[in-house]
Amino acid sequence: PEGRASWGSTGTSLASHSQELAHRCRDDLRRELLQAETGSGSWLPRDQLEGQLKQAAADAGQLQEQVSRLERDCMLEREKAQEAAHLRQRVQELESEQSKHGSKYAALQRELLRSRVQDTAAT
Repeated sequence: PEGRASWGSTGTSLASHSQELAHRCRDDLRRELLQAETGSGSWLPRDQLEGQLKQAAADAGQLQEQVSRLERDCMLEREKAQEAAHLRQRVQELESEQSKHGSKYAALQRELLRSRVQDTAAT
């Protein structure tokens, strides 16, 4: 009877230990599966990796299109800025020329007025 009791308690102890190990293994497997599903583990299933790779390639293609559009926009803006700078320079040149002609015109008007005054005084 004494031996049986001791075997019984040992059996109970082994059974409980086995259950504990089974629960740990089950929990570990659940964690690994969850990590595989969420991508937080160290490995992913091949089909999931391929899907992520395709998505990354599509994202890269979209980003390249955006970069190309931005480069074109920048080039157009640069061309507009160069054209605007050229037009500002041309406006300054024309204003300067106008100023010179205005000065010449004013000088000619003064000369004409003097000439008329002299003609009037002579008559």
